[in-house]
Amino acid sequence: MPVASAVTGVGEQLAADLDVIDHAVRTRHPAPFLNTTEAKWNARITELRASLPNASPDQALVQITSLIGLLDTHSYLVGPSGNSFPIATYRFADGLFVTRAVDPALLGFRIDAIDGTPIATVEARLRPLIAADNESGKLDALGVSGVDPEAERRTGSPNELHGLGIISDPTSAAFTLTGPDGSRRIVTLAAVPGGPLNDELRVSGGLLGDKPDAVARRDLVVWTRLDPKHKAFIFSVNDMHEDGVPDAIGAMQQALTDGSATRVILDLRYARGGSTSAMDGLLAALAANREINRPGGLVVLIGREDVSASTAFIAELDRQTMAVFVGEPTPARADNGLDPQTIALPASGWALVIPTYRLGTGDPRTEIAPEIAVPLKAAEFFAGRDPALDAALAYRP
Repeated sequence: MPVASAVTGVGEQLAADLDVIDHAVRTRHPAPFLNTTEAKWNARITELRASLPNASPDQALVQITSLIGLLDTHSYLVGPSGNSFPIATYRFADGLFVTRAVDPALLGFRIDAIDGTPIATVEARLRPLIAADNESGKLDALGVSGVDPEAERRTGSPNELHGLGIISDPTSAAFTLTGPDGSRRIVTLAAVPGGPLNDELRVSGGLLGDKPDAVARRDLVVWTRLDPKHKAFIFSVNDMHEDGVPDAIGAMQQALTDGSATRVILDLRYARGGSTSAMDGLLAALAANREINRPGGLVVLIGREDVSASTAFIAELDRQTMAVFVGEPTPARADNGLDPQTIALPASGWALVIPTYRLGTGDPRTEIAPEIAVPLKAAEFFAGRDPALDAALAYRP
């Protein structure tokens, strides 16, 4: 049952947004209580009605975001358009590192603390703000700069860090860093407008870099190449859209026909959603071709950025082909939420985004796990290596 509002005075306006959120989640979300219970949802709303009247704007932001954090990977709060720290970060298996920066001298540095708070503590405080079906979904959104090309799931904006009490001033923070050579330094970074920063840092997703190829070319919807040594046709899809897919399918089929390739490696690691139907032609081509749909004929690279339609497509590949998955688990459950809808929150001016549809496949898995798990370490990435692709090329049934 919905929790009735009883707040007046200072917190009344934000309490009105809570009512909008609660109603939308109950009436539009296809399965709101998969990752939590209705009792926990109600209890959190009750807590917020008591705490919001005394909250600062940034505290209110993280408190309401923590409510959305009880939901699924396709749910998030679009907060105020604010500033970001002038770095892009990524959570590797061995820590949180700077992958792009306005000051290129910071590239490759590990972040150890922010304003004296150890990064492990920072991450622990950020995690409740991230709505996710599983650990990969948490990792996809974990950051400490606020840089996000889609203004969506990435946590760690200056306002959030301030609201959590990690930094005392949302306009700047002291970052304790360790360089590739083991040297340590403390750098004070000033927050800057997020929109222009995304453009300056060429932010096109979670993992950013000029190498290896899969990351450097992630802004392309589709691209392909032949690996003659391994006789593998590498088919990279970075967005669930049809642009370029028919031509790429034709090139794949030609390579298999003329013998230059004997198997396919489908790289979906950096496909951040789109339309499931856009991949119908590719799915049919992979499933129908006996040279591909056989043991060892198809290896699919998957990872934490495969949100929304990408996870749904991976689930269909799992169901209809003999594909072997390599990389990281998907960030969403196999039968995940799709077709997101944006609901305006009139009191704050923010917005809630939630899915409105599930395929209803009945697949109970909270993630699609790879048969061959390949965590990415920072040293490998900054050296330009691609261990997941290497594992796919080396795979033999």
